Amino acid sequence: MKEYVVEITEVLQHQETVKAHFKNEAINVVREKYKNEDVILNDENITDLRFDVLEVKKKLFDRER
Repeated sequence: MKEYVVEITEVLQHQETVKAHFKNEAINVVREKYKNEDVILNDENITDLRFDVLEVKKKLFDRER
């Protein structure tokens, strides 16, 4: 039997509407809301989910008795 290293990657997305004079100000407002947990992402926000094999390790020996 082989041993595999499998990487799980989740991408979560959410759109937040804010009023601001400039793009950077809008980003900072949303960043603060996120930092203060006023915006919380969860499984409903998953837009991509991947499972990738990173490495196959040496064969493990099965010992039968």
